[in-house]
Amino acid sequence: MKYNKGTFGLALLKKLNDEPFDIVRFSRWCEQICSANARNVDEELRGILFEISTMEDDPQFEYTKEELQTLAKKLIYEDKLLLNLPKATILEEKWVMCSNCGDTWEKSPTEEPIIICPQCETTFLNPRFKM
Repeated sequence: MKYNKGTFGLALLKKLNDEPFDIVRFSRWCEQICSANARNVDEELRGILFEISTMEDDPQFEYTKEELQTLAKKLIYEDKLLLNLPKATILEEKWVMCSNCGDTWEKSPTEEPIIICPQCETTFLNPRFKM
């Protein structure tokens, strides 16, 4: 089975949300993914995994947590996994509601294709996203 950008993007978002941010841990995690899926990773994703895995080698290669979150969302979007994601519910001008846990939060930007519930960490399509 092919390990694709969207699958990695979702795994990266989950790891960023579940664990404290540690450059060495993320570098080695990406190295493990690349090794475990060597035959099932396309060249583009292999390059991304390699880039992240070199973060521990030199500060010039480091990503911030926010940059990795943006990368993860971009990979999910590019892989068209958005088509399978549920939409968060629009409540008012800037508020959305999680259909999983019922939590509400303010979310007005339309440039992010996906949003994550701050309470239960469910990933949703941003209902305000405009292509």
